[in-house]
This record gives sequence, structure tokens and C-alpha cells, in this order.
Amino acid sequence: MPVTMPSMSIASLSEFLELLAAEGQLERIAPQVSPEFELAEIADRAVQAEGPALLFENVTGKPWVVAANVLGNQARLCKALDTDSIEAFADAIGQLAEVTAQKHWLTRLKTGAQEAPLDRFPPKTVRVGACQQVVCLGTDVDLACLPVACSWPEETVASVTAGLLVTSSHTTGEPNISKAPLAVLDAKRLAVVWDSYQPGLRDLTAYDTARGPMPVAVVLGGDPLLDILTELPLGQRADHLRLAGLLREQAVEMVACRTQTLEVPAAVEVVIEGTIDPSADRVSPGRLAGPNGYYLDPQDCPVLEVSAISHRSQPAFPVNLFRRPPTALNRLCERLLLAVAQTVAAEVVDLAIVGGTGSRSLVVVSIQKTLAGQVRRLAGALWGLPELGLNRTLMVVDETVDVRDREQVLGRLTSDVRFDRDLFFQDGPADPIAHAGSLRLGIDATAKLPGESSGDWPNKLAADESTHQAVDARWEELGLGSWGF
Repeated sequence: MPVTMPSMSIASLSEFLELLAAEGQLERIAPQVSPEFELAEIADRAVQAEGPALLFENVTGKPWVVAANVLGNQARLCKALDTDSIEAFADAIGQLAEVTAQKHWLTRLKTGAQEAPLDRFPPKTVRVGACQQVVCLGTDVDLACLPVACSWPEETVASVTAGLLVTSSHTTGEPNISKAPLAVLDAKRLAVVWDSYQPGLRDLTAYDTARGPMPVAVVLGGDPLLDILTELPLGQRADHLRLAGLLREQAVEMVACRTQTLEVPAAVEVVIEGTIDPSADRVSPGRLAGPNGYYLDPQDCPVLEVSAISHRSQPAFPVNLFRRPPTALNRLCERLLLAVAQTVAAEVVDLAIVGGTGSRSLVVVSIQKTLAGQVRRLAGALWGLPELGLNRTLMVVDETVDVRDREQVLGRLTSDVRFDRDLFFQDGPADPIAHAGSLRLGIDATAKLPGESSGDWPNKLAADESTHQAVDARWEELGLGSWGF
């Protein structure tokens, strides 16, 4: 089946905000607002109510406008993805995942001389970019110009919360993109709070110090599609730039950094360039807000020495409150995780994320069950996937269960699970934002086969097929045709 992708040109946050304003989905805040807690309090109320995107036009002591809650509801996510519904986009990207989830050599083998999907719109280098309309170098570099502050009362340092970090793979030279809070240490230094599984930290660990410090660029306010892609479980080797180009059907234009051997999307709002010395002492920035909605415990972080700040002449600076990611992203995550799960376990029928956001939440999987002990084997295979490596709770149900119907899922939990037999645990990799520990739980909520239960498993109540068909044939005669049951 061909993969139909959306196509719309949104290269920057400013362009996207203009689209939202034209559709009445953007509120401009003209009165002066303090970046110290007040801005976050206002934005958080909009986030919790799934209210409009906000543009703060007068932030105390700062020269730039600040954008918040930009992707805070399903309508704006659809706008960013150029789709009529999340389901439609999930189906399209899921089809792509089914193609690209195979090993790279096998995909090439099957496509033969044909072009691989991700090779259709590779990034394109241009000479100049709007992100370098203003460039600050040397003594002009001062992180105090950024409209950042502490957003939550227990934070001990201001931080950049919506930056995408661009690094380069030590082995391939290809760009990697990751997302992490950046704590402001002083005018020229940022502490990078990478998670241990992110590509940027892997690049730093593998970096050859003989080449000098590792170059890093932080970009803010680009195509919102790129931000969305960094939130999805695309695997450790995801090429976000090529995927964004494919989904937009237009290559991402890249421009060379002014002080580092990296390229960045040319149309973003702000670029921070610098280097990290892998051999240098790490620094603890103190307590910060984390993407799971809790404070992160202080940790030692690599330090980014800033060499340049460039930006548009009138940039919009994005902020992320980390309080509650858009749950509409779950449908995209589910479709991707399903495609990847089916590559290692053909018995997987469907997959849903319940009661949270992303693969760290409760993941419910339905399967075609044929063997005793199948659930535990399946759990091991799924937890072994990079995309589900940080999942802490996995529930497996039979294929007859609608994994998106909470009543059905809870019904299986309460009726089909014997807690001394059907709960099992595995010690997973350390998750830096999981304050509840790394031990993960598997729940076998399937009907038990011989060898899995001490007695015969009861059959569910259901009409026999002949009676079912006979009543179907008499439905109009019974006068119940207008009812939907």
C-alpha cells in the first residue's frame, strides 16, 4: 500500500503562530508579565484547560516575545501535522514505520534499485538562513538575553526548556537530534540534562577527544513537526531531518553554524552554538522540572560552553512547562509502537497507551494467544526493543479485547488476573526521570491455557451463532430496527 503523506510548508515557529492567529487559536498577551513564575502560571492554566496558544509580547526585562502552549490541543497538533485527524496521520506514519522498522540492509534488498522512502527528501544545505539575521560572537554572547527563568517554585536555576540539540554521530557523521532541558549556569555556560538513552549523550560518550571538544548546536522555534517527531518512539537511530522532509514532501533547509562544524535548520528562531569537553568535570545545576511532571533530582551534567548565539531579527522564543505533554500524541506513539512490536512478535494484534503519555506509561497489548507461557516471552521481546526499553508497566490481553476501551481493559484486570501467578517483574535499565525505580511490571490478563491454570478456564457468556443469526433476521420484525444495539 502506498504511503500518503501530508504536505505543508511550515519552516519556523513564527510561521506557525501566524497560521494559528488567522484561525483564532492564538491569544496575544500585551500586559507586562514576569518570567519568574508568573508566565508559567498563566501558561499552565492554558495547558490544563487545553486553551489557546499564548504569545507573551511584553516579558519583563527581555527583548523577545515568548510562545507557550503551542501544541496544547488536538486541533493545533493536526494543524502542525497538516492532517484532518490524528488517526489519519497515525495511519500514514504507521505505514512508513512498517517499511522502515526492518533492518536497513533488508529494506534496501527488498526495494532493489528503487529509492528508499527516507532518501526522497534529504536535508538540503543553503548559504544563508533566517536564523542568522542577528549573530552574537565573542564578548557579545550573553545568555541573559534569553527570556528564561525558573518556572516552578523548587527549581534552583533558570533553564531553556524547548531546545532541540543537534550533535553528530561519531561513526557516521550524520546529525542526531535530541531534546533536553538546558540549565543556565552563567552568561556563557549551559548544563545539558540529557537522559542516558538519548543520542546526544551517546555521541558525547563515543566522541574522540583528540578532535577537541564536541560541537553542539541548540535550535529553538523551528517547524513544529520536528518537535513532535522528537517526542515519538522512533528508535535510537531515527533520522528526524529526513523523516520531517518526507512528511512535508520538502527537504529541510540547513545552514552551516557560524562557529561549529554542524548544520542547523535554516529557518528556526534561535540557535545557540557551543562545545562540550567530554573530559571536563560535570556540574550539577540543582533541581529542575522534568518532562514527567515531577522535579528531577540534582545530577551531574556535561557543560556546554557557548560560542555563538544567532537569531531572527524578531524571534519568538518557545517555552515548555513539562507539566503535561499533549495526550493526542499517544495515538501517534501507539501506531509506531505497534508497527515496531509486530516486527519482533507477529502475534501482536493491537497496542494502546493508557493513563499517561508515551511508552513510559501503562502499555496494553492484545495478542493472538496459542501457547502456554507466551505472555512472558512476549514481554521480554517487547522490553528488549529500544522504543519500549523504558516502559515500566506492560499488560497483555486477548485479541478479543479492545485495548482502547478502559472498561474492557479493567474488566480483564479484575477478572482474568490471579495476582500470585499472573504478575511478573523484571529489573529494567535505569530511567533518569523515573522516581519510582527501575523495576517493571508485566501483567498477564489473557485467558489461561492448559498448563497455566490449576483448573479449566471458564468460557465467556455468548450466544451461539445460529441464535445470533436468527435474531439478526428478525430484527426489523421485532420493531427494534431504529436502535443501535
